Amino acid sequence: MERTLTQALLNVLHNAVDASPQNVRVGCTWTREHARIDVTDRGPGISLKTIDPGSRPARSSKDSGLGLGLFLTHTALSHFGGEISFADAPGGGACVTIRLPLATSQTGIAS
Repeated sequence: MERTLTQALLNVLHNAVDASPQNVRVGCTWTREHARIDVTDRGPGISLKTIDPGSRPARSSKDSGLGLGLFLTHTALSHFGGEISFADAPGGGACVTIRLPLATSQTGIAS
């Protein structure tokens, strides 16, 4: 797996653990065309009104954060034809969904 893609996935997981160290769930499903990874935490959630990871780095809600993590994650995922989306998790917290195309001879993306 490409290093930038690995780093993007780790960034999402680290953010979830930072928000909710004792309660992070990861689920993965796939079809012939796409893989979907859902990372759900029970932290304070994400301000869906202010988040737009693709347009520019955002101000981090973390004391030690620079606001670059989700921007770089979005950029890396986009490079591979992937997407990232954010939602409030049922019962509180946040759910981050990553969708990536799987390698096929038709897309030209190699694994």
